[in-house]
Amino acid sequence: MTRAVRLLGIAACLVLGACAGGAGGSGAADPSLDRQDFEVTKTAATGGDANAQIALADMHRLGVGTPRDVGQAAALYRKPAEQGNPLAQYNLGEAYRSGYGLPQNLSEAANWFAKAAARGNPLAQYRLGVLLLKGQGVALDPAEALLWLTVAEPRLRAAETNPSWSGYAPEVKDALARLPSLRAQATKRLRAPELERVRRDAAAWKPSS
Repeated sequence: MTRAVRLLGIAACLVLGACAGGAGGSGAADPSLDRQDFEVTKTAATGGDANAQIALADMHRLGVGTPRDVGQAAALYRKPAEQGNPLAQYNLGEAYRSGYGLPQNLSEAANWFAKAAARGNPLAQYRLGVLLLKGQGVALDPAEALLWLTVAEPRLRAAETNPSWSGYAPEVKDALARLPSLRAQATKRLRAPELERVRRDAAAWKPSS
């Protein structure tokens, strides 16, 4: 088995929550296999493989093959986030938003969510919309909030049934449950011309490369 194929298998295991000893796993398999996968991933991450860096961060976050360490996970997300990976950007933003692994900093959270949102990550789009609606970490902007919430909704619905998003199923489900109320709040604050502009901009929106 090549290292690339092995890493793809590890990534799938993490996303689908099926690793032997980690969160979401059945625990039926030999946990030593998780440790082997951790070492393979760590070696590849050290060599600069961006996907391996994210997988290694996930392993620390979930406690797969290594003791759970959300601080180390946040630190590991940073390099691929700085290199433009939207999933790493979302996870780094979430660490700043929640204060889970990093000191809470809503301005930094908004910054990383904005980067990931522009590249098409629907959870980042949703989180950015919420921050804009509440004026947390960014200036209050209900029009921009409604834009991102509107852009996020169909993409979250697609993620809900996409196996590659299974590892984020609770976050996707929660976002979809809260979206109608949040969009209604934003809509009440805007006049008809603003609503029409948001509708046009949302329909025309495309992710940046």
